[in-house]
Amino acid sequence: MTVEETPVDSAQTAEPASMVRSEEQLEVSRAVRVSGGLRLHKYVVTETITQTVEVRREKLRVTELSAEELTMQSESSAGPDGYEFRDRDFEVMLHEERVVVTKEVVPVERVRVRTRVVTKQTQVSDTIRREQVELDTARSGRECDRTESTGLTGSS
Repeated sequence: MTVEETPVDSAQTAEPASMVRSEEQLEVSRAVRVSGGLRLHKYVVTETITQTVEVRREKLRVTELSAEELTMQSESSAGPDGYEFRDRDFEVMLHEERVVVTKEVVPVERVRVRTRVVTKQTQVSDTIRREQVELDTARSGRECDRTESTGLTGSS
């Protein structure tokens, strides 16, 4: 950026006078930063489900048999003479179905989030500076031989 000058009297030394010409160069790089995001939130929704279920139960039905029917279906071969009087209990158990509700957690879907990289071309521009060296031969009144070089301008 700055011109480095080396003042030298060329008559005193064998080395020529020189000047360094500098210029800026544009360097473009990339930096990663957070540009957005996503948050997954799972929450519970309650829903009432109503289903109709048929349930069965047993009901008692008492049937009285006549004496004629009784003799035809009698288990014992003993007739009315052999019948013995005694206390006796006979139990009938009634059954019924009861509705039992159970719940089971079953996975129904998986929600997956992935990222993908997309690219786009972006143009970047900036201003750079460069030094120019100018020859002023009019002061000395002498002509000089010039070798063409970039950044060298002059008035002869």
